[in-house]
Amino acid sequence: MRALSFRVSPELEGERLDRVVAAAPFAREEGVSRKTARSLIERGAVTVSGKRVLASSRRVQGGELVRVSLPAAQKPRAPQVASVRILFQDDVVLAIDKPAGIPSVPTRDPARPSALSLAKARLKSETAFLEAPHRLDRDTSGVLLLAKDARSLAALSESFREGRAKKTYVALVHGTVEKDSFRVESFLAPAKHARGEDERWHSVRAGGKKAITAFRVLARGEDRTLVECLPETGRTHQIRVHLGDAGHPIVGDELYGAPGGEHAREGRHFLHARLLEIPHPSREGETLTIESSLPEGFSAREGPGGSGAS
Repeated sequence: MRALSFRVSPELEGERLDRVVAAAPFAREEGVSRKTARSLIERGAVTVSGKRVLASSRRVQGGELVRVSLPAAQKPRAPQVASVRILFQDDVVLAIDKPAGIPSVPTRDPARPSALSLAKARLKSETAFLEAPHRLDRDTSGVLLLAKDARSLAALSESFREGRAKKTYVALVHGTVEKDSFRVESFLAPAKHARGEDERWHSVRAGGKKAITAFRVLARGEDRTLVECLPETGRTHQIRVHLGDAGHPIVGDELYGAPGGEHAREGRHFLHARLLEIPHPSREGETLTIESSLPEGFSAREGPGGSGAS
């Protein structure tokens, strides 16, 4: 357990204890909402001036010392994913609904599951070839397209490379985005030389690759906003960098500005690949349109842990 304390400021005198705990200096960083505050109080984890208080409605006095016992911070466990959901397949392509928390393709750790290895396990009796023409970040969920033969892999890879794939993402971000729509342009480069899943990219004045993303607000909450993200280029971590640059980092994305400890609480960052439109690799004139519904938690009104978009 961790004990954190603060003194009630004069302007909060007369307020309910649950409101005061939810407004504590550490509340946002530790993920203490008013609902969480009530739960802590009812469990006897809150004392006022040295006395345990079990009533959330207890009115506080200015200058009182409030002590809150929080559970020890825990690292998020890797999700136990036994399979992946198929969104679409034909003779040459397979689209799956990638869960958050696993990489798109195998890593150096042979025991670590990946979206590709799980998809291969499902199709092992149908095809020997299955490869990924694009990737999603480990904690990004949604549409992942795979090729069932080398010719389709080459065609799909070219479509992604040449910008013929239209991708639509949804992100839950910090703060209230004031503009209904906005566009971010910058040049991106890696912030450090060592490569890996946690490599950080940033906007630079010169020497990087041009990145453009259009954003549109879907819903606003008190301190969260649900935004649609339309990348016009396909740079690494592009959406994450641009939202961080705009002052609205993705919830759970500590690498790009979300509050520390948030990823451990949420177990992911809230970015989802909702829609992919791309020319079919072997049927001229046909477009593949594949959509994945939003996972739980993508709610601007309720924040992470809520259900659906609000």
